[in-house]
Amino acid sequence: MFSFFKKKPDPLDPIRTELRERIDALEQELKTPLERADEALRKIATQIRRQGVALDMTRESQEQKLDAVHALLAERHDNGQQELLAFAEAFVRYAAHHDRDDESLRQAKNKFSMFLESQGIEIIWDLHEPFDDTRHQVCDIREDPAFPDATILEVVRPGFLIYGRANPPAMVVVNKRTLNSSIFPGEQS
Repeated sequence: MFSFFKKKPDPLDPIRTELRERIDALEQELKTPLERADEALRKIATQIRRQGVALDMTRESQEQKLDAVHALLAERHDNGQQELLAFAEAFVRYAAHHDRDDESLRQAKNKFSMFLESQGIEIIWDLHEPFDDTRHQVCDIREDPAFPDATILEVVRPGFLIYGRANPPAMVVVNKRTLNSSIFPGEQS
């Protein structure tokens, strides 16, 4: 039979066929290099993960060592500071009870005080000053009519302000002229 609707050949079919063949050939040609590149990327990713784990372990180890060094330094600093405070206490007591006209002793005391201040330490030696519970600790109470209530009559042991905090506070003897009156805030008579 004769058909009026015979399909004409598409003029682009040969071009499409040729393009499909070229694409298939390129896929075959690139398949092996792409597989190699993919394998190389997987190996690099595995290597990076391993290096990351190794770096994390090294970091943790170094942090532990650094913490140990800081603890050791803090211990040495505390020991050194305690020795310095012990010397400072002995020196201040000596200077307080010796000749006040000794110029060389006064100069040595001033230089030592400047050194302590450079280390963040201030000596608490508040003789005849008002009692302050943030700086002083009472070890005894006496009655002296020459001084007002809550005045420090004697410094038994000097205290130290270390970076603004009393450590330890000065041990002092405080004046209390009348036994019925309170010299400390909150104290009941």
